[in-house]
Amino acid sequence: MFESEEVPGVFETDIAAYVDPRTSAQGVRILCADESLDLDHEIPVYNDSTMHYDLFRMAIGLPEGGLEIGNQFPLTMNLHQLNGVSFTKGCYLGQELTQRTYHTGVVRKVALPFLIDSLPD
Repeated sequence: MFESEEVPGVFETDIAAYVDPRTSAQGVRILCADESLDLDHEIPVYNDSTMHYDLFRMAIGLPEGGLEIGNQFPLTMNLHQLNGVSFTKGCYLGQELTQRTYHTGVVRKVALPFLIDSLPD
């Protein structure tokens, strides 16, 4: 906490936290300056690079960005389960095809995470 420069007597914080809306497995994202977060218990902190974040995200099957999603149909990338597709909004590119496919229940391909435990000898 520090005193606001704009409004004297009002205290601000340099911590921003929010629950990831895509999946509960992703947890809470906290953005803060170094040494500004003092917790009673240990939590994983990834401040060296995005490698740990990306590995965890891929392990739970959470695609992110155009390079990973590419030109895939939103339902094959499970975006409807990750709050990435609206069935009430309407009027977006591919909306009619996405709605029709979702409501008929016919999705022929689905991306799933997998782990290779060992290579064959």
